[in-house]
Amino acid sequence: MRTREIPDWIPISIAVWALGSMIGGFPPYPLDWVSVLLGGVIGLAVGWAAFALLGFGGGDAKLVAAIGLTVGPAGLLQVLCGSAILGGAIAIGVAAFGGRAFAYGPAIALSLLGLTVLWVIQPF
Repeated sequence: MRTREIPDWIPISIAVWALGSMIGGFPPYPLDWVSVLLGGVIGLAVGWAAFALLGFGGGDAKLVAAIGLTVGPAGLLQVLCGSAILGGAIAIGVAAFGGRAFAYGPAIALSLLGLTVLWVIQPF
């Protein structure tokens, strides 16, 4: 968080874990190949568009693509909605203390964590 950068090994590790879980059939991994790839493609498209048009960081864009592989299209939508809400709250907090810019990666990570907790409480 101090450097406001997401190292490449983080989204790569998430993507490898997602694909390995699907290939290995680790329970309770409910996604099939189509959902995994569709989530990754949608995540890549959303991340690239946010990078190109909205000033999203490159690491954030790669993180969104890797998360898309992990949770599929429906889960990605939930993570993105949660990220928008958390990012807005962080932006308000940063602005209240006189800041102008903030890292968006923590909002994405917290949203994924929240979705994971919800899935554990109430499985797919």
